[in-house]
This record gives sequence, structure tokens and C-alpha cells, in this order.
Amino acid sequence: MYGSRNLRFISSREFVVGAIVLVAIGAGAALFYDFGFYTPSILQRGSVTVASRNDPTNRLTAATRLIAIRRQFWQVEFPVGVWNDCHQSCGATLRKAAFNE
Repeated sequence: MYGSRNLRFISSREFVVGAIVLVAIGAGAALFYDFGFYTPSILQRGSVTVASRNDPTNRLTAATRLIAIRRQFWQVEFPVGVWNDCHQSCGATLRKAAFNE
């Protein structure tokens, strides 16, 4: 198939140029993110409160938001600051994550 005589080593010049291109792409992506080109548009904010099915006195309230990134969808914020998509119901998503129900 391919023998060792068909392999070509890259020069240090090609390696440095490739590394500079990769760093430039990464820096460009970071700048786009920092200046808000990829941040979601928050259309609405709200909250949802759920209670455990096993212990109704055990309640949890979390923030929700309607965002638009090419489409609109609801997200719920878990206590650690992570936003997850609600899919069908923000209450059901929060209950499943918080109480494992």
C-alpha cells in the first residue's frame, strides 16, 4: 500500500504557519463570543416552582427564560447555574433533575 518512502515530513516553517492559523481561528472565535455575536436573545423571563411527589413540603423554585437561537425555546436554570432545555415542560424537567422523579 503506502511505503515509508511515500511519507513526507513537514518543515518547521509549515508547522509554525499551521500553528499561527489555528491560534488566529481560536482568537477570532473568542472575540466573536466576547462581543456578543453568539449570545442568545432572551425574549422572556419567569420562574417555575415544583414540589416533590414523595414529600410535598419539599419545594424548589428555579428561573426560566425563553431564548431565541435560530428558534425559540424555554430553558430552566438548575441550582448550579446551568441552563437546560425544557423540552415539553419546565416543571417536569426541573422535578426530574432535582428530585429524580
